[in-house]
Amino acid sequence: SVLDTLATPGHPPASDLLLHDLAFLCVFASSRLCVPSNGVLSMAFVHLRTHSSHSLLDGAFTPGALAKAVAKLGMDACALTDVGNLCGTVEWMEAAQKAKVRPLYGAYGWLEPVTRDLTPEGTPVDEGSSVLLLVEDGDGYRNLCALLSDGIRNLWFRPRTKLDELVERSAGLFCVLPMDHGP
Repeated sequence: SVLDTLATPGHPPASDLLLHDLAFLCVFASSRLCVPSNGVLSMAFVHLRTHSSHSLLDGAFTPGALAKAVAKLGMDACALTDVGNLCGTVEWMEAAQKAKVRPLYGAYGWLEPVTRDLTPEGTPVDEGSSVLLLVEDGDGYRNLCALLSDGIRNLWFRPRTKLDELVERSAGLFCVLPMDHGP
């Protein structure tokens, strides 16, 4: 299972990769610095936001095709962050392991807007802010599942998470905010 993979000895915690990635996110667009055995500093790129066919209208490839493409490009890791769900997580984990790619897990979603007022045309005045949540460990995976479920219950044009719920369930998660604009 995904939780077993996150807790497997020899599988370094996601924080080893993600903390470093997030520190350089603004400057290097989710890259991390690597110092190989020859001592020459190089840059390895890790996608932290990718959508599969489980993201309706946002992704076209399967998690298996993503794993093959990432391996073919010589990348050692990639995050699958489908829109509002974790439906491709198991398929991604299995395909990534088969392709010898380190699978990272997460989801792309939205925070609840400040107001739910509508324009005269019926569109939201405030769209809310998008948010990228990346899993660090088993607690993060469980918290992300709960946040996504709460988002479905808080449906308003699309699933949304309340900021206080995100703060309450932030253990084990890395949050990249704002993705498009702030709350």
